[in-house]
Amino acid sequence: MPSDDLVLPERVVMLHIGPHKTGTTTIQGALHNSRKAMKEQGARYAGRYKQAYWAARSVVGSDVAPGRRPPTPKVWDKLVAEVNEAAEGRVVVSSEAFAGADEETAARVVKDLSKSRPVHVVVTLRPLSKIVPSQWQQFTQNSLRKDYDTWLREVFNDADDRSQTATFWRRHDHGALVARWAKVVGPENVTVLVIDDTDREFLTKTFERLLDLKAGSLVAPKEVANRSLTLAEIELIRRVNLQIGNEKWAKQAYSKVMKDGVADSMQINRRPDPDEVTITTPRWAVERASAVAAESAKTISGLGVRILGDIDRITDHPSEAAIREGDAPEPTTIPLDAAILAVIGAIHGMEMASTYRYKRDVEPEDRPIRDVPSKELLKIVAARTKNRGADKAAPAKPKKASGKS
Repeated sequence: MPSDDLVLPERVVMLHIGPHKTGTTTIQGALHNSRKAMKEQGARYAGRYKQAYWAARSVVGSDVAPGRRPPTPKVWDKLVAEVNEAAEGRVVVSSEAFAGADEETAARVVKDLSKSRPVHVVVTLRPLSKIVPSQWQQFTQNSLRKDYDTWLREVFNDADDRSQTATFWRRHDHGALVARWAKVVGPENVTVLVIDDTDREFLTKTFERLLDLKAGSLVAPKEVANRSLTLAEIELIRRVNLQIGNEKWAKQAYSKVMKDGVADSMQINRRPDPDEVTITTPRWAVERASAVAAESAKTISGLGVRILGDIDRITDHPSEAAIREGDAPEPTTIPLDAAILAVIGAIHGMEMASTYRYKRDVEPEDRPIRDVPSKELLKIVAARTKNRGADKAAPAKPKKASGKS
């Protein structure tokens, strides 16, 4: 029997539900990158990709990127079958998309996954004030047109009517989120991990202990870093959104061109200069976020769930450098290298959109731009341009003689 009291039972489904911007990219990258080591130790990371996004989305339903529809239930059924037929003792399912489930959907998720073993829900949390700017960026990459301060006022000042920001609060009213899942699986089957930003290995080490893996088994790939866009970079995307407006022609291609193309190209392949202006949050919003987080901490502490880390950390403020007193600066220029990568990303995104055949009963298998280095992108674009030019320049083939006079 394992000596570590954090270890989950030998037969269990660990369901990691996020939510967004709580170290999910890091731990999902590590789980995906370490499948072989996990299997050798009797654990399985379910699904084929870095996270079970499309399977989760097919059962949760909403919040799909513009131009895409949720997959059919077949995608979810496929994951459920894999989980319930797995030979390994411990099976991990991870996607922050599960954080969008209401109580009824959460109950269905647990029922489907628990046919052969019980489900233990893991929730990762970090300070709400640090999540807010990242979430605005994410919404902007999904076609939001509102500037940061306008969006913040809607999120916090209209707290009594959250219909306009329902997606954000469904994910990030953390007290309600943990309570919702604890009601479904029981508080004894919920573990809350409070991220310590000063310990970069906290998540991987804790997941290793929960899964009874040897230390060092979970190794995150180097490209897992998921930096924030600078103010100029995200403003470029927002202003494109404003120009596009509600044009129907843009909706189908938007996700591929702007999110998977422009945004990922800049984010993954560029390292901004230290003096470039970053997104800062007004102090009033930071204080409101901390107050909401304090209520969540109180709620979570009273639920009887297992808490690893200091729950009061979710009320922390970001550094003073990330807080401002007045209005946000308005960028009027963007660095040339960022513009170049944005254009390259848009071209690659257009190429993906033009060849993309989305089948709702399977997970998309196209290669995300974040997995394509900028040098390779340039080669791809150049090769395709050359090939198309050659096709146009190629002389017509002579017709074969018909034999008729």
